[in-house]
Amino acid sequence: VVFAEEVVRLFAGGNPEIVTIGVEYLQRVAPSYGVAAASVVLALGLNGAGSMRAPAVIDGLVYGLLCVPGALVLVLGLGLGREWVWYSIAATNLVLAIVYAIWFRRGRWRQIGLLA
Repeated sequence: VVFAEEVVRLFAGGNPEIVTIGVEYLQRVAPSYGVAAASVVLALGLNGAGSMRAPAVIDGLVYGLLCVPGALVLVLGLGLGREWVWYSIAATNLVLAIVYAIWFRRGRWRQIGLLA
């Protein structure tokens, strides 16, 4: 977040509009990367335990029912700016981590290896 502009400039090819949009994105979404990382760890933990379907379904439902429709409603339906797409992504990262934590805590993945 602190060095967002410098980081984006590395990839922007000197285009100031790309820098502006990239900095907006990083400032709004980067704080949610910690919970996004937790989601990845939990999803891969489920995969490693043999639960391949659950992470695919969870990701599909959360992104398909929350992130994309949420961003569309915020920007197209309510006429808010593009930064609301970034907020939708950040909120999705948080929701995804919560869903994975709940799913992982339920523990059904522990029984997958026993059924094989």
